[in-house]
Amino acid sequence: MEGYEYDSHRVVIEGGFSEPTPGNLPTVTVDPSVPLSIDAKSLREEWSGPSMTIMRLTGPNVEGLMAALARADGALQESHKVVRALHYYFDGSPDDYWRYLQREFKLLADRVPRHVAAMHGSAHHLWQSWLLPFTAGPWTLGVETEALQATIDFHIKAMEIDKYGKTLKLFEKQGKLEEIDRLLFGATRTLVDAAPAWRSGAIRLALDPSMEPALDSLILQQDEFPRLRDAYQQTFEAVCKALWLIVLAVNAAKRGDPEDFSTIHYTDSGKIKKVSSLSTFNRLSNANKLNVIREIDPFRVLLDPLNNRVRNAIGHASSRHDLISGQILNDRGGRERYFDFVAKVYRLMLPLQMSVCLLRGSRVLSSTIED
Repeated sequence: MEGYEYDSHRVVIEGGFSEPTPGNLPTVTVDPSVPLSIDAKSLREEWSGPSMTIMRLTGPNVEGLMAALARADGALQESHKVVRALHYYFDGSPDDYWRYLQREFKLLADRVPRHVAAMHGSAHHLWQSWLLPFTAGPWTLGVETEALQATIDFHIKAMEIDKYGKTLKLFEKQGKLEEIDRLLFGATRTLVDAAPAWRSGAIRLALDPSMEPALDSLILQQDEFPRLRDAYQQTFEAVCKALWLIVLAVNAAKRGDPEDFSTIHYTDSGKIKKVSSLSTFNRLSNANKLNVIREIDPFRVLLDPLNNRVRNAIGHASSRHDLISGQILNDRGGRERYFDFVAKVYRLMLPLQMSVCLLRGSRVLSSTIED
């Protein structure tokens, strides 16, 4: 160790390889991105090598997993450019925004009409494209893609109703759409910044069902619970704040009036309860907001990663990651495998993608409605 000032301080570490000899300490293998046997003392032992462990756990899904991770890693490499573009969108001048898009993404910005609708559309399209690689893999069955398309279809159908556009225009003028936009952007940044912690969740999602019992003896050797918890909580809250956009689109598309709540209901403690207005919906707890949305096909599959019980369990002051058992514990008796929670954080990209998709349509439409 040398130097006493911050800019000149150095820590010198010397290392090398030694031949195994009798009496050496056991070999311990640790890879923070793969669940391994905590008892393994040699690479020859079962579940001790990362590559073979991934292949055994995912079986026929391994090629799809590798392809999905490659797409995700490619999106992560573009993160800094997308974040910068969205910063220009939110807080910069339109000229700076278009100039940056033209320089970094080779978009022919000089040929795009530089009105507000085009700015909303291009920014959210870039945002959606960035999130898309995280929402597909061998664990998806196609229903997620169909549900995302249905989300778009509801909005397109609702656009035929004049009152739908005027309602969104009112909310745009009140700043509610921009508020949701910024909340979702903040959640996106937090989630992507925590990617090194939840990237391994793809292994859990691609797990061969026959390998489920093997997870009882494997532990993910990392301790990123605080980052994962923050990412889950922030994304959960942001998406729940945006759920009223779904309700408006469904009301307009199905009943011709965004304020027609005649069939909107939810189940609470075994009792069916009606929702009379948008303000009533927004006053509901997040758990009951999700209960409302789950009654509407096809959004159930999109919101499945959002679980109010998980949100409350990890948010409890006593929640902690026990490194020995690989479990997330709290004083209320809550217990969940850390590796399972990592996978749940990975899947948050799905409802986030849905929210950004619907917000894109809402902001573009509202900016084309005259006062």
